[in-house]
Amino acid sequence: MFEKQILRLQQVIESCVSVDKGLPLQYIKCLLFVYEEEGISVSELAARSRLGVSTTSRIVHSLAEHRQNGNGYHFIKVIKDQNNARKKQLIMTKKGKDFVETLLNCL
Repeated sequence: MFEKQILRLQQVIESCVSVDKGLPLQYIKCLLFVYEEEGISVSELAARSRLGVSTTSRIVHSLAEHRQNGNGYHFIKVIKDQNNARKKQLIMTKKGKDFVETLLNCL
């Protein structure tokens, strides 16, 4: 009955596992928001994802260059806003775009 949908969902999961077996769903959720709205700030991302700013900030660091357990995923770049040095904009890297598009192509 849902064979095609289950197969597509399995492909999405396999794509995520190929990056990291422990890749949290919250990371993917945040990455999708950045993909949708490049240049989004950490506080805007927190609001959209319904996560705390500190949690979102930790996720952003992991999606960028640094994780608690080592190197980040390098899916996004964090750049300083030209108008406000305290505000940071989130931009997709090629690696991040390719990953999201791989997930989308499974659907």
